[in-house]
Amino acid sequence: MIDPHGREEMKRRLSHCLLSLAMAVSGVVSGITTDTKAQSQRARQGPQTPAPIPGPIVQPSATFPLKQVGYIKPSNPNERVQFGDAVALSGDGNTLAVGARAESSAAAGINGNQTDASAPSSGAVYVFARQGDRWLQQAYLKASNPGINDQFGSLVALSADGNTLAVSAHFEDSRAIGVNGDQADNSMEQSGAVYVFARTGAVWSQQAYLKASNTGEAEEGDGQQRRSRVCVRSRGPPLVAAGLHQVVQSQRGGCQ
Repeated sequence: MIDPHGREEMKRRLSHCLLSLAMAVSGVVSGITTDTKAQSQRARQGPQTPAPIPGPIVQPSATFPLKQVGYIKPSNPNERVQFGDAVALSGDGNTLAVGARAESSAAAGINGNQTDASAPSSGAVYVFARQGDRWLQQAYLKASNPGINDQFGSLVALSADGNTLAVSAHFEDSRAIGVNGDQADNSMEQSGAVYVFARTGAVWSQQAYLKASNTGEAEEGDGQQRRSRVCVRSRGPPLVAAGLHQVVQSQRGGCQ
């Protein structure tokens, strides 16, 4: 049998629990009511303008006109040639080089037979020059030693004036070292090469065939030659090339 004092204590605790529960329920209901009222008010006001995103946003204007000035395709378009996979624009904005590393012509040098398709993924580079608001193809460039799967045009780089162009062929196979070595050799698989072209007036010519001073095969698992870099500078060292395992940086910034 519970004594009177114990019964009173139980009543007091029960009352306290009921009061706490009532306050909690009241708060939830009040929150729901407030949120419902807010939603109703937003619905009456119609769509809201989102808050502005912080940061510099440049809108097209007379100061910053934005317009498309060209739609560029190669002179020998074909399936899966990957035209546009590598792009370089000269500093003056008047010369554009576009790589198509999977182009398949066996032509060599400048403006050769573009209709040939006997050297799959030998690669090509297309040079365009701007005349006013028009872009015209100026040259069709191939390696001096095109080979199947050499992927000439994997990377392209132009000098500021557009008169010097460097082109990499990540999977070129010659064992040659240094400058203008034996291009006919194919005994060093995927050793890679860089080709330098120069323009006089509107005429392009190959100026150099470059290999590493320590030419070596790509090792097993080195399928990421696209981590290489090639860069042409208008000041300082004129050409910077970096292979998969070697990183060469110029002494002046901006070309890495």
